[in-house]
Amino acid sequence: MDIKSKTANLVLVSRDDDVNVHVKSTTKKLELNDDRDTGALVTLKAAIEAFALKHNVEEFVIKSRQSSGQMAASGVTFKIETLFQLSGTSVEFVSPQTLLKFSKTNEGGVPSSLAKYQEEAFRAAAWRISGK
Repeated sequence: MDIKSKTANLVLVSRDDDVNVHVKSTTKKLELNDDRDTGALVTLKAAIEAFALKHNVEEFVIKSRQSSGQMAASGVTFKIETLFQLSGTSVEFVSPQTLLKFSKTNEGGVPSSLAKYQEEAFRAAAWRISGK
């Protein structure tokens, strides 16, 4: 997944005959509407757990974000990240540099079935399942 602002952009990916395959899902985004509302946090965590259960998600792969400096991600994105970590499903992080390098390989290509905002999420999952 790729977390931006208050949204986790999701893509399901499976491996079929050494090819990364986009698995279509009606859930493409999960949002944290109000990061100061405990109810919203609980609701998002429940949505994450339901998504993982419904789709038999073995692991979430999160494109990491810069935690300090001028281009640092917001605190809200780190709250979202934490909810995924607490969901009971394994989480792995991948750096933007690793994804950039992976995108230049044949396995790093993005299917046309994805929206533009889902491309980095696809690459993160494809990187993980291709064993890179």
